[in-house]
Amino acid sequence: MKDFFWFKLLKILKTWSRVGLLNISQTALSDYVRPKVLSVGGFGPNDDFLRPFVVSKSGIFTTFDIDEMHSPDILGDICMVEEFVPPASANVVIALEVLEHVSHPELAINGVHKVLKNGGVFIFSTPWIIPIHDRPSDYYRFTPTALRMLCKEFSNVKILARGNYYDSVVVLLLRGLFMRGAAPRIFLVIGTLLAVISRRPKIHGNLGKIDSTIGYVVLAHK
Repeated sequence: MKDFFWFKLLKILKTWSRVGLLNISQTALSDYVRPKVLSVGGFGPNDDFLRPFVVSKSGIFTTFDIDEMHSPDILGDICMVEEFVPPASANVVIALEVLEHVSHPELAINGVHKVLKNGGVFIFSTPWIIPIHDRPSDYYRFTPTALRMLCKEFSNVKILARGNYYDSVVVLLLRGLFMRGAAPRIFLVIGTLLAVISRRPKIHGNLGKIDSTIGYVVLAHK
């Protein structure tokens, strides 16, 4: 019974904190015939969702991860991706909820630009409102302005916000699932109730109307 409730709570949290990420990624992948995809740090639900779609399009799905426990196709640091992946060899590079854990994000993004083919796209997301997690490798929180600066080598950059201020508060409350003590458990109950009675977070393209968000998703085209 305990495992059942844990799974349900975790599913609610993921639904809110990662709203739209996989659907946005799949839609972008649909633009390519037999795509060559490099998935960075996508071990688990991300790869499990996207790999079958890429295979159904007769594409190649390659995993890239710094953690050997995830058994990636390529073991390496995204900051040095061009040392592991040939230049202009991928149509799509995907890194969902990874960039905040990268020590030198500018090196990583510039490297991704090199391994992408012309017309390729880098799809990545990063949280905005979230507690410190996955210690000690939690380095950054990025604003839209910072994300555009990091993607300056790309010809077309589209940034979307995931949810709004209210949704951010709900996610923070739901994060009590991973914290110790009485207060986080109370917050978790409140967050769960709000999540159940509220509509799911929306994706926003007009960033001028969003001052605080769960996080951002970026589609950077080469």
